[in-house]
Amino acid sequence: MGTPWRELTFVELETDDGLCGVGEVRMVNKTDTLLACLRELGERYVLGSDPFDTELLAQRFQWQEYGRVGEVAQSALAAFDTACWDLKGKALGVPVWRLLGGALRRRVPAYANGWYRTERDPSAVAELAAGVVARGYRALKTNPFGAAVAELTSAELRVAVAIVAAVRERVGDDAQLMVERHGRFVPSAAVRIAHALEEYAPEWLEEPTPPYHAGSLRQVRAHTALPLATGERAHTFADLREIVEEGLADVVQADLTHFGGITGLHKLAGWTAPYDRLLAPHNVCGPVALDREARSYTPDAWIDRLAQRCARYPVVSLEDPLAEDDWSGWRAAYERLERGRQLLGNDLFVTDPDRLARGIAERCANAVLVKPNQTGTVSGTARVVEQARAAKLATVVSARSGESEDHWIADLAVGWGGDQIKIGSTTRSERTAKWNRLLEIESDPHVASSYAGAAGLPGGRAR
Repeated sequence: MGTPWRELTFVELETDDGLCGVGEVRMVNKTDTLLACLRELGERYVLGSDPFDTELLAQRFQWQEYGRVGEVAQSALAAFDTACWDLKGKALGVPVWRLLGGALRRRVPAYANGWYRTERDPSAVAELAAGVVARGYRALKTNPFGAAVAELTSAELRVAVAIVAAVRERVGDDAQLMVERHGRFVPSAAVRIAHALEEYAPEWLEEPTPPYHAGSLRQVRAHTALPLATGERAHTFADLREIVEEGLADVVQADLTHFGGITGLHKLAGWTAPYDRLLAPHNVCGPVALDREARSYTPDAWIDRLAQRCARYPVVSLEDPLAEDDWSGWRAAYERLERGRQLLGNDLFVTDPDRLARGIAERCANAVLVKPNQTGTVSGTARVVEQARAAKLATVVSARSGESEDHWIADLAVGWGGDQIKIGSTTRSERTAKWNRLLEIESDPHVASSYAGAAGLPGGRAR
C-alpha cells in the first residue's frame, strides 16, 4: 500500500482452523524485493508450520539460509513473526502483551515527528512547534539541517542552531527536544554540531553518523556528554554489539519491522537492559504496527476508548466502529455514543434489506451507508433508502466504482433525498466529479436542494 515517502506491506497468515494473523512492514525502497523474499521464504519455511514456533521460524531465516541476513530477510521475517504472534493471541484469546510478560506500564510516552515541514526559518518552525505542544505533546523531534550531507558550512550550522534555539524558546525548558540527523555527517561535523547544540539541552542526538561504522560513533561519544540515539537501520544483534557493549549510544532505536519482528525486539530488550541502554523502538508504520493492541480490545473496552475520544474531540460521525457481526457491541455503542453524533453502519448493513431490518429492530445505528454496487441495482438501493427513511435513519449515499465513476452517484443521492453523500478525498478524479456535480445541482434553480453541512447530521449541529 503506497503512502507518503514509503510503502506499507501487509501479510496475512491463515491457519487450517480459520484464524487469520496480520503482519506489517514498512519499506522506504526495495518493496518488490521484499515481496519476492516473502514469496520465496514463505513457501520454504512458513507454509505448513506451527505459528507458535516463532523461535524455530527465526532460526530458519537466520541460520538455515547460507547468505547473511540483512534488511530484506529480517523485514520478511518480521512480517511473518508479527502475524504469528497475532495468531497466538487470537488462538489463546488474549492480547499479545500478555504473552510477553504482562503489563509493565499503562501509559507509554510518545513524541511528535514530521511536524516541521516548512521553510527553514526559525520563527516558522517555532510556530509549528508551539502548535505541537498545544496538542498535548511533551516531546518533539526536529531535523534542522536541511539537505546537508557529510559536512556543514558555518552558515548552515548557524541556521540549524537558530532553529533549535527558536523551538526551545517557544516550547520551554520542560518539553523534551530530540534532534534528528539521519546518519548524514562525518564524525568531525557531528561533534561540531553537538557542541553548538549543548546549551539547548536536547533529549538526544539521533543518528549523528552513518549507522554502518561504530568507530565513527565512538569518536562522537568521546567528545560530547549529550545522549546519543541510533539503531533504526540495525537488522541483527551483530549490528549493535559494539554500540551496546561499549556504551556508544544511550538509546537503541531498533525497528521491529526490520529486526525480525516481535521475537527479535523482545530479545533485544532483554539484551540491552544489563547495559543500562534505553530502548525506543523506531516505528513509521501503519495500523498494524502502531495500534495492534486495539484489535485485542473487548467491545466494552473499545467503546470506552471511543467514548473518551468523543468527549475530547469534536467527533460528529463514527463509521463502522465495531465489527460487522458484533450486534451486541453495536447495541452497546448506540446506547453510549449515538447522542449528538452519527453512528454510521457500512459493513454492518452492506446495503442489505435484511441486515438493515435487524439493525433497525435492535437499535444498532442511526445512519446507513448505501452503495448501489452492493445491491447490484439502482432500484434495490432505492428500496434500502426508503426502508431507512421510514425508520428515521439518516442515509449516506456512496459508491466504490474506481476511475470509471462519474457524477451519476450525486444525482442519485439528490434524487432519493439522501441526507448526505460520501465523497472522500477530492484528490482523486472520480470523487472530484461527484463534488462538481453537487455544485451544479445546487446552482440549478429548478432543484430544491442545498448544502446542509453539520445541520445534516443527527443533533443538528457539530459539537
